Parts: sequence; C-alpha cells; structure tokens
Amino acid sequence: DSTDSENDPFVGKKSKINIKDIEARVQEDLHSRGIIPDSRGLYPIGTIATLDFSNSCFYLISISEFDKYNHATSSKEYIERALNILWDHYRYNGQGYEIYVPLMGTGLSRANLGFQESFDLIKKTALQKEKTFLGKVNIVIHNDVINDIDIGGRVYELL
Repeated sequence: DSTDSENDPFVGKKSKINIKDIEARVQEDLHSRGIIPDSRGLYPIGTIATLDFSNSCFYLISISEFDKYNHATSSKEYIERALNILWDHYRYNGQGYEIYVPLMGTGLSRANLGFQESFDLIKKTALQKEKTFLGKVNIVIHNDVINDIDIGGRVYELL
C-alpha cells in the first residue's frame, strides 16, 4: 500500500518531494503498467512501483498485507517472496546498475525479523539469483545496527 511510504524517511529525504507526490507517482506507474489493486485498494505482496528521481531509480515493493483494521502484517515468507520478485524485476529492468536494498521486515511491516535474519534473507535470495542479472547488489545497513550483523564472506562496503 503506497500510503505506508509515509513511514520511510529515506524516500522522503532523497526525493525532496512530499508523500502525496510519491503516492500519485506510484499510482501512475502501476496504472501505466496495467497493475490494478484488489477490491480493497491493495496490491499483492511483491508488487513493485518504479519511480525515477534525478538520476536515481527507486523500486518500492510491497512486503505487507493489511488487515481489516488497516494494520500491516508480514512474515519471513512474504519478505522472501517479495525479494524473489524484486530480483526478477531487477534482472529485466536493472540495466546493469547497482541496486541498494535496505534491511526488510525489521520494523513497521510486522514481519518481526531480526537485523541478522533480514540481512541473511536478502543475501541468500540475491545469491540464488545473482547469475540471472547484471549489476551489483548492495545491502544497506543503518550505522546503529552494523555491529549487530555478521556480514561474513564477501567484501561489503559501508555507506
């Protein structure tokens, strides 16, 4: 649900436009690609809206469902499904550019993943699909939690 973008301060800061503008652009993008919401106005897990802002392309992906009280609910399985859809989308639309993926499911989505579990899930799904796409996957980890995550193996850069 695009209204949940209010909870993502990165989108608001990076884009320098307000939430209503983002919501309108999400709806425009989805409509232009023939993606329509269900009878409740919601989109399935893994629905991706593509937004271009000043030389950056953002993929906004649905990772939660909403209950009758409009509370987000998610799970590890939903996050994994959304990530696999993201990698397939990136395969066809990434054009070799780097992709930056924040930890998912650790907060407002209510998937209740720990930071390490989220990192491991993103890493696992990306590695399973890495031979199918061009480009580099960067997992974004907030400085406040970097010491709580064992990144292991490959070299990862801190932003």
